[in-house]
Amino acid sequence: MNRTRWIRKIAVMMGLFCAAGSCFLESGIAADERKSPSADPVLLKGLIRDLKDPDSQVRRDAAVSILRLGPPAKEAIPALLEAMKDKDPIVRQNAVDAVAEIAVAAPGVLPALVQSLKDEEYLVRTKSAGALGAFGPGAREAVPQLLKAAHDEKKIVRAFVMEALGKIGPAEKVVPTLVEGLKDSEEIVRLRAADALAVCQTPQAQQALEQYRKENRHKR
Repeated sequence: MNRTRWIRKIAVMMGLFCAAGSCFLESGIAADERKSPSADPVLLKGLIRDLKDPDSQVRRDAAVSILRLGPPAKEAIPALLEAMKDKDPIVRQNAVDAVAEIAVAAPGVLPALVQSLKDEEYLVRTKSAGALGAFGPGAREAVPQLLKAAHDEKKIVRAFVMEALGKIGPAEKVVPTLVEGLKDSEEIVRLRAADALAVCQTPQAQQALEQYRKENRHKR
């Protein structure tokens, strides 16, 4: 890694350190009087440029560094959406994580996450489902693809999909799939489906959950 990249990495860490210690530096200032944090524009510009570096490790590190900057790095969203299509699966994973951490429903974010539910790498699919769930009802457009992803071959993907469906809703559309999840062959999927049904206030959801709990008690 060249000197410029080392400087950027050190700058990210220093920025995080300063943010963590701000309560000591601003002890005499009320929390609501403090200015919202912002990412150093020069640093962020360099990290965005690194997302297109020929070296995959540099691209991976750039996405992680942007993730650590959090919401103040929202200007990196367009570059992260491009990174979600990177040929390297770890870059794609890190880009999804960064988008989820920044949590800005900017144009193109939800469609990109929906597309990533079909990624060939199961960890990308898993992280995409988790990121969509974080948007709650605001991610309703993702429900059709999440319903398909509920039958993913990987249990961890199915589990995260169940959780996301519970957070996003609406109940009338997701409850049938969640009820089906209670019969999944993998316990982690059944548990996530049960947790999701617990917040769905519909007769079908409550009846299925009650039956599931009753059967579970008998098994123990």
